[in-house]
Amino acid sequence: MHNKNNIDYYKLISQYLAGELTSENKALFFKLLKENNDFSELYDHLAIIWTSNNKEHFNTDTAWRKLSGKLEFNQVSKKAKIYKHIAIAATIAIFGILSTIFIINSKHTLDYTTVTAQTNILEQTLSDGTNITLNQNSTLVFPNNFNTDSIRKVKLEGEAYFEVKSDTNKTFIVETEHAYIKVLGTKFNLNAHSNNNLVELIVTEGKVQISDKSNELSQIIIAGESCIYNNIDNSFRIIETDPNSLFWKTQTLTFRNNTLSEVCSVLENAYNYKFEIADSSCKNIMFTSSFTNAGINEVLEILSLSLGISYTKNNDTIRLIKP
Repeated sequence: MHNKNNIDYYKLISQYLAGELTSENKALFFKLLKENNDFSELYDHLAIIWTSNNKEHFNTDTAWRKLSGKLEFNQVSKKAKIYKHIAIAATIAIFGILSTIFIINSKHTLDYTTVTAQTNILEQTLSDGTNITLNQNSTLVFPNNFNTDSIRKVKLEGEAYFEVKSDTNKTFIVETEHAYIKVLGTKFNLNAHSNNNLVELIVTEGKVQISDKSNELSQIIIAGESCIYNNIDNSFRIIETDPNSLFWKTQTLTFRNNTLSEVCSVLENAYNYKFEIADSSCKNIMFTSSFTNAGINEVLEILSLSLGISYTKNNDTIRLIKP
């Protein structure tokens, strides 16, 4: 990976972090961030290092003119290769980094594993001790070992519940189609299907930072809060966590003076049935109860007995009827 493109990547990223990008280069930056995996991974590492240290402003163009003047990019001699390594190291020094990062050690390639939960929920423990519960129709990509990285990064398509093992020296990052989630050690649920422009984050322990893919906008979410990030307008909406939203993980439903309409909405999401209330006068009937590891038939029986209604099931549709 030691070529002129990599050197240019460092320059482009350093200018972006220093706020010195022109409009033209800014468009190139975001294009590379979206389409080039090498560039995206390099940016992830440098952005974390940059934000974790107090950096004084510097002029990246001046620094780069001094460095690039010493390079002969078209030479393939051993001396030229050494100069390239020196240039990379000098660039890192501009950022205040005193150790070699993963791009320089490109001979080491992490092995990755991909797991997909199709019709069943899957449990996965990572090499650092982090436990992840993967919901149906979801995919997780993770390195087999985190030991050589300064960050712990996984990719998620779908929904998963994370119990992240605390490690103050290695930030844990979840990359999704539209957002990044950054933590040190905490518990949270993340719903981020690529075909949905909404990313839903539920924090149950600790605190989590969610940011857009360009790292221009971010929001801190604490335990008991939920955040919905909209990729279309780059907005964050913080709401109180609905305990029933984690039914797929906890298998517990709790209703406290909820209307029948609200109950049916929750049951639709929990059991993948469509509910119809035949008599509109029943929609505002209040219902209170809790269920743990209950099937849909058990829930319907309790509803029927408690509210004095009956029901019919036809394929994936449940119809509630007032006698």
